[in-house]
Amino acid sequence: RIPLLYNLLEPNPAGAGSSVAWKAVWAELLRIADSGLDAATLRADGLPPPEDLLAEGRRQLAALREQVPGGLELRLSSQSYPGCPMSPTQNTRSRASAVRPQLPRDLDFRRLQRFICARPEERQAMGVSNPTPALAAVLRALLQRLASAEAPLARRRGVLVSVVCFDVFGVHSCPQALPALLSDPSVAELTLGLLAVLACEAMGRNYVVTSSACVEKMALVLMEQPLDSALHTQALAAMQRLSLRRALQDRVIELGLVEWVVGVLGWQGEEIQRAPSEFSLEFGSALLMNLALRTAGKHKCAGLDVLAVALNLMEHWNPQIRTHVNGTLYSLLTVPSFRASARQAGLEGILRSVHEQSKRAGDDISARQVEYLLSKLDPDEPDEDEGAESGEDDEDDDENFLEEEELAGLLLGDRCGHSAEEAFRGFQATPAVAEAQGREFREFLGQAVA
Repeated sequence: RIPLLYNLLEPNPAGAGSSVAWKAVWAELLRIADSGLDAATLRADGLPPPEDLLAEGRRQLAALREQVPGGLELRLSSQSYPGCPMSPTQNTRSRASAVRPQLPRDLDFRRLQRFICARPEERQAMGVSNPTPALAAVLRALLQRLASAEAPLARRRGVLVSVVCFDVFGVHSCPQALPALLSDPSVAELTLGLLAVLACEAMGRNYVVTSSACVEKMALVLMEQPLDSALHTQALAAMQRLSLRRALQDRVIELGLVEWVVGVLGWQGEEIQRAPSEFSLEFGSALLMNLALRTAGKHKCAGLDVLAVALNLMEHWNPQIRTHVNGTLYSLLTVPSFRASARQAGLEGILRSVHEQSKRAGDDISARQVEYLLSKLDPDEPDEDEGAESGEDDEDDDENFLEEEELAGLLLGDRCGHSAEEAFRGFQATPAVAEAQGREFREFLGQAVA
């Protein structure tokens, strides 16, 4: 399959999309990256890069541009779904997709599941160790296995796949377990952190959104918690990542999340507890962009003052926020009523001014995005088919970015690996259990890849 990177490039002319041609482009990109790494290493050592190394890099880049019509500039719209903005997590394909998960053979995941999903009094009677470990300690140890930057990515992916394979949070076998964990003040933040990490992979997102009760509880936590709270941070991260899934988009739109996020992004004065942080603006704008892909989301936005919110953030210093705002407008401008209101409000003039400023600043990506928005303002632009859905399915939600996860560090802090492993002492797998789990893990992974 052609890497998703090429969905961001200009459409190919007839015959240019052959696998041989794309392999040549991919190989050239790798050679350029290798040259860049050599130059960076020399710089780090205080040495100037040789001129021939720089010249070769320029030559390779020029050759690559000739193979890719329109150059290497990123596009806002997806070639897989014309007219649909790309999610912020889909700008490039993560290397995590190519790292094969490695099963942790030391843990008995079935026993871990029974402990996590049990009622408090049942945990005390289980006798997994003496004394029985606290639930928070076990969840923290699991989070460390999933998110520790020191652990090899293959092991971290193996833990994530194991959580899904062995239904560690009881999504299928004990549906009340996850909502109960999210309702427990002593472990709610840790649980949200775990869900946020699981949501870094397509398999994890699919697992979590299977629990509608969990999705509803997360949405309530997100909308009810103060914007400067740790619960808000973890809930927003998890919800934004999960919003790549169509099933979640539909449900949280019904729960009022579009209205909530527009209120956060359009904060003024004392309307909410405190002004949203940079994190809230970035992840909130990404969440809105994903929800605006749905027809129901567009209709919700059309009844709100989204245009004013977008105009207020369109020139924000954070390029991610600008991209998310532009992506939201790109979706909404397919709605005739919103397009007419935007034209009447003078959006075209504002966009042309922003475009000119972007050009002067050398920001070609923002300039290109604004050009697409101007094209959507065209009165001859075909109206959206009311019977059609943007983002009709989840075929394009295959992005894995586990190695980029950073928020879990807020929960792990200056953790001690020894203490984390102590919490798992009562969950060690016997050789027979490890062998059986290995067979089930390999079979599950084979079915998931097929």
